[in-house]
Amino acid sequence: ILRALHYRKKIGANILLFANKTKDDVIHESELKWLLGDLIINLLSDEITEGYNHGIITEEFLKDNIPREYKRYYLCGPPPMMESVLKQLSGLGINEIQITMEKM
Repeated sequence: ILRALHYRKKIGANILLFANKTKDDVIHESELKWLLGDLIINLLSDEITEGYNHGIITEEFLKDNIPREYKRYYLCGPPPMMESVLKQLSGLGINEIQITMEKM
């Protein structure tokens, strides 16, 4: 999705919240930084590393890092994580119609 948006010059203000366990788990990091610049937020749950957020995706983290005016949200990852984030987005008043989830 991000490559297609970039090549069509429509990357806009898309933000990637990329949650992983460790820095070594972050795939395509240099390409994602090239595509998104400062619009990528890396979050590591099992490791504290300079330049990366630490913890898990919580409602508070979403509230602090995702602008409220966003209209579309895309979730991809393990089903338990997607369900958790779906509940958190709902808690922030985001309507399910605005959310696209990866099909497993």
